[in-house]
Amino acid sequence: MKRFYFTVNMLCVLLPSFFLSCEGDLIDPSGVSRKALINAQVENTQTRASNNTWSNNDSIGIYMKKAGEALSSSSVLADNVKYVTGGTSSFSAANDDEAILFPFSGSSVDFIGYYPFKRLVSNFIYPVDVSVQTNQEAIDLLYSNNSSGLNTKEPFVNMIFVHQLSKIRLNIHAENGVSLAGIAVKLTNTETTASFDLSSGALSSYASVKDVSFFTAADGSYAEAILLPTSNFSNKDMVLTIGELTYVYPLSGSSSITSFEKSTQYTYNISLNPGEGSIAVASGDITNWVNGASDDLSLSPTTDYTDNGKGKSKDNPFTVEEAIQNQNSNEVWVKGYIIGYFSSTTKSSFTTSMDDGSAISQSNFVISSNVNETSVNNANTLSVSVPTSTKIRPYINLKDNPQLLKTEILLKGNLTAYFSMPGIKDITTVVIDGVEYPK
Repeated sequence: MKRFYFTVNMLCVLLPSFFLSCEGDLIDPSGVSRKALINAQVENTQTRASNNTWSNNDSIGIYMKKAGEALSSSSVLADNVKYVTGGTSSFSAANDDEAILFPFSGSSVDFIGYYPFKRLVSNFIYPVDVSVQTNQEAIDLLYSNNSSGLNTKEPFVNMIFVHQLSKIRLNIHAENGVSLAGIAVKLTNTETTASFDLSSGALSSYASVKDVSFFTAADGSYAEAILLPTSNFSNKDMVLTIGELTYVYPLSGSSSITSFEKSTQYTYNISLNPGEGSIAVASGDITNWVNGASDDLSLSPTTDYTDNGKGKSKDNPFTVEEAIQNQNSNEVWVKGYIIGYFSSTTKSSFTTSMDDGSAISQSNFVISSNVNETSVNNANTLSVSVPTSTKIRPYINLKDNPQLLKTEILLKGNLTAYFSMPGIKDITTVVIDGVEYPK
């Protein structure tokens, strides 16, 4: 937000020690154009993803609003201003022309801040996405709303930031000196996107269910992920894979840890014996960020594990919206209603009309989560490339099967762009009305 410069009307009276504003308020000239001095700390010295202090060039977003009012377009005085640090708790404006100034009138204000900074924040809703765990700091959402009732006479803004997500850490130990290098850890069926309201500090609109691969140390000694807080452990499995061995721990099997709460780190100390194919979780403690219960677990390996993660089976397929969010995923299942087709080679040729039999395509159709959808320009449609296989095409193409319009269909294939929009190709299996093709 740019600085605001105020012009005092020439009819206003100049007093010896104060300016008298046109509204009649006394204004202390020592406070005019005084910058807000930002000091930011993480609550109770809670560590972020990599260390216990800010890193060089860490950036936070700051809002200044009228004191006591909710953050809104009518109350905001400084809108999502980027502040950076050299690695200390002292922050300064990334662009000096955007430095936040206290109101000229001396009126009190509140400050709201968040980390990490995003340039595009619409309607004070911060988009959260934890699907990629390779850079922990980039997804460790912090929030501050403690700095309130400040004014130009006290320009020091001491902001306390609090973790808003949950952190899961696995400390992994292998018996018999077996190397853990190359071990992979994932959590299945996990919501990865949400909306964070910077006014209320609340998370909502969980979506984009997928498997989350943990960040794992090169030597396999630990793995960790920052996740959305949740009490829904249904169909969520912790899966560890080393070589040809797979170990599965259903989160719903724990009687002590029944949810992932915000600001909380859950630590599982795991002992593996890959040579004998055994696994034991020695303890499961909720530690800093917030202390909590512990859980002692002992697990056995499985030789017949079927990945039932979202999109991995016909019993748990992607919706059309989830398929759009997971483009470039292979061998996945998608469910939707057939709503129309492309009559030529362009996206603009999409039609729902079945009047001209000669124009109906054998090679494509479009599915949607809305059986009555009539446009491919909405975010609920997926283009489908009908395979040439004589074991599938004769049964699902619209030209030969016009009765399939508005019928629900299950498809297994590879998610990739088709007709200049999200799509699915290389279909190997189809289910219509409970009948699977190829038969």
